[in-house]
Amino acid sequence: FRLFITCDDSLQMAESYSENRKRLRNFVVKQVDGFLVVSTKTKIYLENLYPKARCKFIYFPIIQDDILLAKKINANRKKAESYSNEYSIGNKKILLYVGRFVSVKNLPLLLKAYAEVKKDDNLLVLVGDGEMKSIVDKMIHELGLEDNILQTGSLYGDDLYAWYYLADFFVLASYQEAFGAVVNEALVGGCFTLVSDHAGAHTLISDGINGYVFKSDDEKDLKKKMILTFDRAKKGGHCSLMPKSFEEFYQDIINGFESK
Repeated sequence: FRLFITCDDSLQMAESYSENRKRLRNFVVKQVDGFLVVSTKTKIYLENLYPKARCKFIYFPIIQDDILLAKKINANRKKAESYSNEYSIGNKKILLYVGRFVSVKNLPLLLKAYAEVKKDDNLLVLVGDGEMKSIVDKMIHELGLEDNILQTGSLYGDDLYAWYYLADFFVLASYQEAFGAVVNEALVGGCFTLVSDHAGAHTLISDGINGYVFKSDDEKDLKKKMILTFDRAKKGGHCSLMPKSFEEFYQDIINGFESK
């Protein structure tokens, strides 16, 4: 048998191992035939760290089958239209966040940056809930964002897919995130996406093509990228913005398994 294992470390996480974890990783690398990693930068880091290792490092992000996911998102066009009518969205440009309200998601940074660029023609939609809900509510009030932010609470399934259909842009501002599967969902939904460079999913982004990568915890950089994003036209269609299809990524795994 040949043994392949998965490693979902972002580059930031891979670089910050404790001494005990480093020793364990050194041991594991010598025993296995391959690592499946979720970030291209993590792959390069490990290849440079272990240039003589017999194991292969294979990039495979945490993604869904884009064909099946796109069908689920597009099937919720009517629900998306009902959201638009219910919340009087009209032709506003929608920036979407999906995730827990916890510290690592860096919502205070997102809110402060958005407060600097908000206009009557845009809207920030926060889908989620969590321990920082009261802090988020307080910041929205203090920053005068009540008319520019919509909170939906936690949503799943069709209720969430409808927001991917409706949104024009997406943002993930985490200061620590192994990957961030919501980025894949947003890109498949055709959302131009802003991602922190400390989220593993930022390696899915080609600047200016399907989104922007901003420096983690850098409010000025996020503000700059938000301005560039809101200057773009609303989403014209629902074609996937993923850099490659699921099948192409999957073939990379097969090639890695088959090569010696």
